[in-house]
Amino acid sequence: MAAEEKDSTSVISPRKTFFISLAFPGAGQLYLNRPLKAVGFISAEVFYIYKTVEYNKIYQYVKNTKADIGIDIWNSLTEAQKKDSVNLYTGYKLTVDSWRVREKRNKYAWWCAGVYFISILDAYVDAHLSNFPKDDIDVSAIADRESVGMNISFALERKK
Repeated sequence: MAAEEKDSTSVISPRKTFFISLAFPGAGQLYLNRPLKAVGFISAEVFYIYKTVEYNKIYQYVKNTKADIGIDIWNSLTEAQKKDSVNLYTGYKLTVDSWRVREKRNKYAWWCAGVYFISILDAYVDAHLSNFPKDDIDVSAIADRESVGMNISFALERKK
């Protein structure tokens, strides 16, 4: 019995999937026909980019206020005075501590990078596993008076 040839158009290339996923987060999952994963990765990426940009804008307000009043005066202010200064100089009402703004911006940027690389890795691994044969596993227990055992059987399907 000769081995069946796979249609070259249905074979998924892990290398191609890697580069597609590298170009845009979630695109590799779309290429692999996993739309829920794609939506998850795209949504997470959009959220983290949005939060990074938002906190970067707030950080610029704090940075501009520091430059306007001088670093020596800024360092001598209490946190409440720093918030009042940001509001006075930029019109933005700072709701978090001034030192936390940069920290939050950086945290969201790192999460953004992490989701991006996990998206690439997930698509690459899924591409490798896509050509793996599907199997059916049946596990049943056998018990009688004289012995106890387990029967495991599985059948591999051939893709046509």
